[in-house]
Amino acid sequence: MTHQDRLLAPFRGEVPDRPAWVADLGYWYPAARDRGLLAERYQGPEGYDRLHRDLGVCMYYGRGGAVYRAGYV
Repeated sequence: MTHQDRLLAPFRGEVPDRPAWVADLGYWYPAARDRGLLAERYQGPEGYDRLHRDLGVCMYYGRGGAVYRAGYV
């Protein structure tokens, strides 16, 4: 089963082959990127996808983007 299959299985009345592991890297990823700790292969949207594939985890809320950005004024 794919990660998507595992996540959707209960909604289809199916039993997944194993629990889906969903990692919320949305906080870690920009911090690692901004500090220069992120490997080149994990840069950008394709890199964000690759990181999840390499770790074997489902993406939590898409490609690390948010609908807003917090900051100090």
